[in-house]
Amino acid sequence: MNRYALRNTLSTLALFVVLCLLSGTAFAAGECSTAEGISPRYANIASFYVDLDISKGLTWEASCEVSAMTKSSYTAEIFAELQQKDGTWSTLKSWWSSESSVIRSAKTYSVYSGFPYRVKATIYVYDSRGNLVESSEKYSSTIS
Repeated sequence: MNRYALRNTLSTLALFVVLCLLSGTAFAAGECSTAEGISPRYANIASFYVDLDISKGLTWEASCEVSAMTKSSYTAEIFAELQQKDGTWSTLKSWWSSESSVIRSAKTYSVYSGFPYRVKATIYVYDSRGNLVESSEKYSSTIS
């Protein structure tokens, strides 16, 4: 093969590789979910936990727990909601928790049998100047 043909072949091959690298396809799930043992990466949140437990007796009691820890020098607020599904999810109770870098809030509410329940929590992280630097939303498991 002559020098001109070799250069032309290498140029074509290089162009093909560049086009392949630039035309990558991204896929996204329709709904965000995490599998057991897999958690999202946060920039300023060290941990974020949401839990729901329902004691079923004569009266049903929903025990809601949210906790979070930010990395040093950040503060956080958590807005939590106990939600009930009756066709769509609706909020029965909500509350705010705010601390410096570690937040733990536990609430107990009476609920009715026959409905699915979950806790939705949104964390807001602020830097030392009070600027919002990160927020994230997390759900407990659903309990019927």
